[in-house]
Amino acid sequence: MTASKTSVPVGSLPEQPRRQARHRTYLYAPGHRPGVMRNALLAGADCVLLDLEDAVPVETKAEAREHVREFLLEQTDQHGEERGPCEIHVRVNRGPDGYEPEDLDAAVSPATRGLRLSKAEDPRELEELDTLVGDLEAARGIEVGRTRMYPLIESALGLDRVDSLLRSSPRVVAACLGASDLLADLSIPRETRHGTLHLRSRLVVASRLAAVGPPIDSVHTDLGDADGLLQAARWARDLGFFGKSIIHPKQIAPVHEAFTPTEDELARATRVLEAARRHGSGATRDGDMFIDPAVVAHAMTVLQQQRNS
Repeated sequence: MTASKTSVPVGSLPEQPRRQARHRTYLYAPGHRPGVMRNALLAGADCVLLDLEDAVPVETKAEAREHVREFLLEQTDQHGEERGPCEIHVRVNRGPDGYEPEDLDAAVSPATRGLRLSKAEDPRELEELDTLVGDLEAARGIEVGRTRMYPLIESALGLDRVDSLLRSSPRVVAACLGASDLLADLSIPRETRHGTLHLRSRLVVASRLAAVGPPIDSVHTDLGDADGLLQAARWARDLGFFGKSIIHPKQIAPVHEAFTPTEDELARATRVLEAARRHGSGATRDGDMFIDPAVVAHAMTVLQQQRNS
């Protein structure tokens, strides 16, 4: 029997991509407020996410595009290279005929490293977007393929098609969860851990099979609940997510703490790798530690997360 295009033979999962940049925090900044965008860039987040979608009132969309365009120009040096203290991404609107060309025209820039694709549902739209973004990159002297894409899963249809969405373009490097919209689409009245466990786990498995980075978790909307934010981010990390979208600078520290390995985790991971080097491959025991290839792989993941911190 011939395998389908999307099937993966047992034992031959593809390697994780080299182009994936993993961040702990993605701080939203509304595109119609230049002062907020500038402050966000200096707040200490790993990535600033300029928003042309939900954070922007409909009547100020055109104004927001111009503010974003000007802001990105400010973050580009005289050699046409990004010069900001952190990566900049832009969330763009999806209309009836795909992603808004006006948004893309404003967003594609030497200073832009990624596009957050709202309400992603149709893999063909992402394929077309790949070409459109490539044309803009070529016209603006940007390396073609440099701008990454992050589909935002906000509906049952998007979740159902997540496998195809993640394989639609080599620019796609991670899925993002839009929990509020997804729960509303599913008529789930409020977000709970057991109510979203399946949804989140679905993204983790789909991401691994598509050989993209781990999914990025949704925002925590209660700005006064720092402990709840910390616990939610830790839970997401334990499920296989890496990174979380945030809506205020005071959410940076708890999320960074959640996605940064503790000293104990780092010490254990280091011990595991040192023991593995001493004993070689296969299963073994080193003191109170049982070590096999899976334990070694987990230790390497912990150290990789530290490098991303």
